[in-house]
Amino acid sequence: MRRLFFLSLVAFCLLGVVSVRADVTIKHSSSTEMGGMMSMEMSSSETYRSDRCFKETTSKMTGGMMAMLGKGKPTQTVEITRIDKGVIWKLEPEKKKYSEEAIAEFKKKLEDAQKDAKKEKGKEEYTWTIEVKAIPEPQTINGFDCKGVIGKATGIKNDNPADTMFIVYEQWMTKSVKGTAEVDEYQKNYAAAVGIDEMWAQENMGTVMGQYGSQFGELAKKINEAGSYPIRTIITVETAARPDGDKESDGASNGDMMSQMSKMFGKKNAEKPAADKSGRSKSFSMTNEVLSVETSAVGDTKFEIPADYKKR
Repeated sequence: MRRLFFLSLVAFCLLGVVSVRADVTIKHSSSTEMGGMMSMEMSSSETYRSDRCFKETTSKMTGGMMAMLGKGKPTQTVEITRIDKGVIWKLEPEKKKYSEEAIAEFKKKLEDAQKDAKKEKGKEEYTWTIEVKAIPEPQTINGFDCKGVIGKATGIKNDNPADTMFIVYEQWMTKSVKGTAEVDEYQKNYAAAVGIDEMWAQENMGTVMGQYGSQFGELAKKINEAGSYPIRTIITVETAARPDGDKESDGASNGDMMSQMSKMFGKKNAEKPAADKSGRSKSFSMTNEVLSVETSAVGDTKFEIPADYKKR
């Protein structure tokens, strides 16, 4: 999530006092796929100020068992983060209701989760090698002139070399976006408020780092050292085929679960993650794009709960 800062321009004399504030609104689109379990499309609009953020998201399950459960119906959510007030509001537009959580409580949840993770963490399961390279040819993406960087992490399981994970992180960045300083200011304030590293405050990074561990954060950090503002991010995670008899967490087990769920819901066929000639199967993929960035003043009511909403 990100925020923006406001510029104050004071003019005296005959003109009196004039205050000008610039807010930043960023529109995103993204798609996510988790093996044969779930595929989802999402669009979002985020408006930032240095101490607050309004995020409206519409998501739709397009495949997998989650689509069966939700019957493909789009879901709209709104989240307002008020660092200045120390609260996070989650709104349900259809029901005109909202819930409230103190940022201090959210921070404690994160701290407790980190403590639990440290307790459970033993010896590293995988040995990782990481490489990051610049992509030679630039691209124009949604009107932004971008340069690309691609990072690859290969993990070999220490007690089973046949169990291998491949993570590819491709990012296209630009220097031609207005308002990035304001968004960075919000991210910095948010990270400080909830006690996390600034990189975790960036779009999508917290979820992915949490799922795939410290080695992925290391990979992302190296990519982000290239600087600039990310316009397109593509992440894929593949696993190598496991030896016969070991189906834990592989594409086959995901496919089997999908098949069982399909039968429950009256579906005859279920997709299984396809393995290529090398024996790899895709277990996770995500593409996120910035569609537009606008810098303009937004009314304060954007960051308030509508009067007709009731608290849960």
